[in-house]
Amino acid sequence: MEKTSSLYCGKCVSYTHLGMGVFVTDQFPERILVSGMVPGDEGEVEISYKRAGNCFGKIKKLSVLSKDRVTPLCPVHTSCGGCLFQNVSYERQLAFKKDLVASQLGRVEGLSFEVSDPVASEPCLGVRNKVQVPFGRGRWGELIYGFYKELSHDIVPYPDCVNADPRANEILHKVKDAAVMAKISSYDEKSGRGELRHAVVRASRAYEEAMVTIVTKDKDFEGKDEFFKALAASLGPDDHLIHNVNGDKTNVILGAVEETIKGSPYLRDRILNREFLVSSRSFYQTNPYVTEKLYQSILDHIELTGEETVLDAYGGIGTIGLIVADKAKKVISVENVPEATEDAKKNAELNHVTNFEAVCSDVGDYLEVLAKNGGHIDVAVLDPARRGCGQRTMDQILSLAPSQIVYVSCSPMSLAKDLAVIKDHYFIRLVQPFDMFPYTPHVETLVVLNRK
Repeated sequence: MEKTSSLYCGKCVSYTHLGMGVFVTDQFPERILVSGMVPGDEGEVEISYKRAGNCFGKIKKLSVLSKDRVTPLCPVHTSCGGCLFQNVSYERQLAFKKDLVASQLGRVEGLSFEVSDPVASEPCLGVRNKVQVPFGRGRWGELIYGFYKELSHDIVPYPDCVNADPRANEILHKVKDAAVMAKISSYDEKSGRGELRHAVVRASRAYEEAMVTIVTKDKDFEGKDEFFKALAASLGPDDHLIHNVNGDKTNVILGAVEETIKGSPYLRDRILNREFLVSSRSFYQTNPYVTEKLYQSILDHIELTGEETVLDAYGGIGTIGLIVADKAKKVISVENVPEATEDAKKNAELNHVTNFEAVCSDVGDYLEVLAKNGGHIDVAVLDPARRGCGQRTMDQILSLAPSQIVYVSCSPMSLAKDLAVIKDHYFIRLVQPFDMFPYTPHVETLVVLNRK
């Protein structure tokens, strides 16, 4: 990374796909990427450094404010980096996300599509049902927690996150109070000393309960009993408290060892017509308000007569598969995380769904075996992680030739790559963005395809 320092006057003209402002000036031949700058802003920008062929800068002075700029609600918006669009009107955020999906899919030659207007998050504040924060030491040695500063592991402390479920904010205060009372030291990444690493809080929308997972370096440590006793007593009667142990020097938050201190190892919640149990390690959509709209849209557009076999790839705890099961002959949910697969089995039993099978396997491996054994699927539901399905899996989907593909993506970039593999064999019926992540540049997209 090459450091430099120069000051230029100019204007922000657009966003990058990561939501950084693109600043241009007659005084410098290259574009300058500036976090927190809104298209339409004019002023002075200082170049901070160059990396990977790009110039990055910071705002020094604004002379003209964009019509889309608003006052951020979060006091640490500029330093935290968790909600890049706190200073952007909600209408402009939705427009950015529609343009992002259109521009990324537009890179695929020969792909015919039309992007619908994004489904908004209502409400758009206080919607995140999961918050995970690291603990550390502040300037004066005090215990702090917060989010990491962008591109660093420096903790930016904050009193309350405006995007988090209010119950999560309340519980994090209680975790800190209990740790201070019991004199629990925070973990230091460089030295490997200290105990308290992370707190992960999940809140149920349907029930008055939350799950708190405390991650420490050791299973036993000085002050442990006092800490967990005080924290458990401060929680609600239906809340759950989990102790997770992670002694590795790693960026991975959760370790392999867990113990239930209070309540159950499962958080209860409800989506549409189904009840769900969620364990601490399992993936679960973070915005329950938009999740219901997304899953209802899947129900509205999936073409099932009751005679089809549905593949629910990357099925997690079985949410999508169980919701569509009433309309199918059989649903096969494939997930490579063992804990999530076990959750899916429990959720099928909980909802009395008998035409649902949960398989713990890599999706690509499962499809390869299925094809070799002459198996078939009529409809494929794909909900991969940010990296997408990949060439191998999409090729196997093609070989099985389902009549319909329902693709849920959290990355327009990987979505475009996967659609490029199947574009000659399927046509797109629907491209519908959902604002699952308000105040960030991230967007969830539902794509429905039928075989040509």
